[in-house]
Amino acid sequence: MAQDAARASVNVTLDPQLMARLAQRIGTQSYMTATRTLDLASRGLGVAELGPGGDMSLARLLTAAQSEALSELQSCRFRPQPHVLLSVRLRANPLGDPGLCIVADAVRCAAPLTLHSLCLGSVGAGDTGVAALVEAIDGCSCVLHNLDLSANRLTAASMKAIALLLASSR
Repeated sequence: MAQDAARASVNVTLDPQLMARLAQRIGTQSYMTATRTLDLASRGLGVAELGPGGDMSLARLLTAAQSEALSELQSCRFRPQPHVLLSVRLRANPLGDPGLCIVADAVRCAAPLTLHSLCLGSVGAGDTGVAALVEAIDGCSCVLHNLDLSANRLTAASMKAIALLLASSR
């Protein structure tokens, strides 16, 4: 009989707002963060590979990374507010302006999105690609913490677009 009592299990129902109330009481956020990094730097990827029909479709990769992180958070026992941070590294790929337009489309498709960093250094970007990227980031529910556009062909027009994005994000 004592052995049966030891095997008995107890089901406890927790208040779904328990974590939120606890977080508020101790003065912290009531969400959990999962991070994912898509490191596609220096792989010789171009428009054909990153586009919608490509082997490395950026929109598909962003959506998959987001879904994987969200399902990981949903498996948490207390069901916190999920928060997914993505880092995308495309440095040193021959993207040019058409490739930045693909990145912009992928950002639009994956919205709402929180990008911790978007590394687009040395990709051959110009004014047209930067304008498309800025429009996508500003026009959708995308939060961007760090943007690397170093070693590209940026002019005053690109700088103006980036300055407007910075001003609108405040």
